[in-house]
Amino acid sequence: MELTFAERASHMFTGTVIGILTVFAILIFLWGLLVVMKLIFDRQPKPKKVEETKTEAVAQTSAPQNDTQLIAVLTAAVACMLEAQGAPATSFKIKSFRRTN
Repeated sequence: MELTFAERASHMFTGTVIGILTVFAILIFLWGLLVVMKLIFDRQPKPKKVEETKTEAVAQTSAPQNDTQLIAVLTAAVACMLEAQGAPATSFKIKSFRRTN
């Protein structure tokens, strides 16, 4: 018995849909397996909060309270640069600066 074109197209479409659904079902299963494996094997110890507060306190106290020395160093560096270029070293004034980390 010979199948008509519509019947053959219907069978091809059904096979294609079943194949695509099978591939995506396996991909979803593998993704879930990877998530479960990550939960099991990727356990990192929780950081202690006591150490964090100590390092923050040290970082805050190590910052200079008076920036006059820093301004003096910046002024000297700019003056040296201007003298090397032939410009007068007194042609500028540092009014403010911004820290970048």
